[in-house]
Amino acid sequence: MKLNTNCIRDTRFLYEFGGDITVPSIDFHTTDNYTIHNSVIATNLIKKFAITGEAAYNLNIAGGDFKFGNYFQGDLSMGLLILPKEYNSYDDVNLNVYSETKAYYFEKNKFLGDEISNSGGFRLDTYIGVQAIFLSSLMAELSYMIPLHSNEYVETEVEKRSGSLLLSLRYLFFF
Repeated sequence: MKLNTNCIRDTRFLYEFGGDITVPSIDFHTTDNYTIHNSVIATNLIKKFAITGEAAYNLNIAGGDFKFGNYFQGDLSMGLLILPKEYNSYDDVNLNVYSETKAYYFEKNKFLGDEISNSGGFRLDTYIGVQAIFLSSLMAELSYMIPLHSNEYVETEVEKRSGSLLLSLRYLFFF
């Protein structure tokens, strides 16, 4: 079980009122909403092959007038260890190739407590990439996101989302 809270303050929203409220074309993490992320993760390691599943519920707490909808998240990932051929210590550098599929179901957004009808929806993406792990806690990843399906209400056309490149650097703290 993990608990994350994202807090970014002093973000301004631009709203368009033309017959109905439209969803702002901004990234969730640039708003003044807070998120409590709860998840259950299970991993099975078979020799050099790992499969991981995650189920999560994200509770969003509005910091202002606009509230992003809560959302469910499901992930399924598979990875294959390329290096080292044989472990000598936890300090060995790991090189993995992986595929990860992420599914999201977003509940409706709210403005001043009223539900926004053209918001929410379902999204399914797949990532393929390579991951390096140093000293068992520093991870560097490079992957390509392939959009598989979306019926989200966004300003782009449905099924026309482009792929994207992800570069990630993370450090894991162990207590």
